[in-house]
Formats: sequence, C-alpha cells, structure tokens
Amino acid sequence: MKHLMRMLLVSLAIVLVFPLLNVKADRQLSEEEAFRLLQEAFDTQVALNEKPRSMEAIEESLGRYFTTEYTEDFIEMNVKENIDGEGYLAYGTDFALYYIPFFTYDENTEIGYDRERDQWYVYEWFGESVDGPVSYEGHYEAVGITYEDNGWTINDYQIRFNPDDLNAEKAEENNRNREVSEKDDGIWGTMLGFIKYTSVASLASLGWIATK
Repeated sequence: MKHLMRMLLVSLAIVLVFPLLNVKADRQLSEEEAFRLLQEAFDTQVALNEKPRSMEAIEESLGRYFTTEYTEDFIEMNVKENIDGEGYLAYGTDFALYYIPFFTYDENTEIGYDRERDQWYVYEWFGESVDGPVSYEGHYEAVGITYEDNGWTINDYQIRFNPDDLNAEKAEENNRNREVSEKDDGIWGTMLGFIKYTSVASLASLGWIATK
C-alpha cells in the first residue's frame, strides 16, 4: 500500500510541475496589448522633440516601453544636444531608425511568434515609395516585443522583415495556454511550493515514503 502511495505521489508531482513550467515559459501577447504598447511607445518617441529634456528624463521615459539596449540605440541614432546647449532633443528626419513604424493598426498590421528568437513580432507591408526625399522598395517592417520583468517591452526593430521566419505552430500553442487563469496559476503555485519545500523527513514521518 505504501509503495502504491509513493508511486501516486511521484506521478502527481510530475503532472503538476511540468505543465506549470510550460505555462510560465509561454506568454501569449494579444493584438490589443501589442497595438496599445506600440502606439504609446511611438507617442513617447515623438514627444521627445517637443522640448529639451535631460538625458536622465529621456532614458526614463523610453525605459517604460523599451529595453535598455533599444533605448541606447534610439538615443544614439536620434537624440542630440539642443543647439543652445540646454538639454537634449530627438530631431526628426525623413529616415529615422528605431522609431516605431507608421503601422495602420488594422487588418494590414499582423502579429506572429518567432520560435528562434523566442519573442513576438508586429509587422506590416509598406509599399514602394518613389516620392519625396527618400525612396524605397516594398518591404515588411517589424517591431519585436518580449516579456521581461513582469511586463511586455519592445526590444527589436527590423527594417527588412521576412514573415516566413515566424513559426505559426508555436503561436497556436501559446493561444491554448492563454486559457490558464490567474486562479489556476495560484493553485499550481501552491502545489509546486508544497512539493518543493516539503522535506523528505516530513514525508517520511507521515509514512508516505520510506527512508531506509
């Protein structure tokens, strides 16, 4: 009987722990969340040309939406010292890198998961342009979004993007994981904590496992 109980406990631990780890590893990014993040991030970038700011204020403002590396790249490419020497501004250009692209945020703006990079991309096709000071061929542009520090953040910019690199199977898997609620997550956490922190001696004292 004790042997059967031990086997049941081991099986229960496996069933509980591994699904929990899978759920924690996969984060589903909804279209609504992605679009709101990008729009707010773009507004923040544009606002940097309204008035001079300290470098610390610029870094803090961008840091709400971008990783440290992305923030540094954006500042290096676009932020310059004000001509009067007081503060810094993001001077706009006709070909500004690291700005959020002019997505339409409709059926033309798509979202997909990249298995290799383990992150999400929002992307859109931009047709050929022959007017104005800058001309370019038709191409996809994309912005990468990753989950870190308990929130979504922008960490990549692709001026030439290939949607064929995305893995639809992984995205569908994450969609299924989206059904896990916060309540369920709490239950899993409690059970995992029990398994993790209950000592062998305690289980032995209950007669659940043999120590000899």
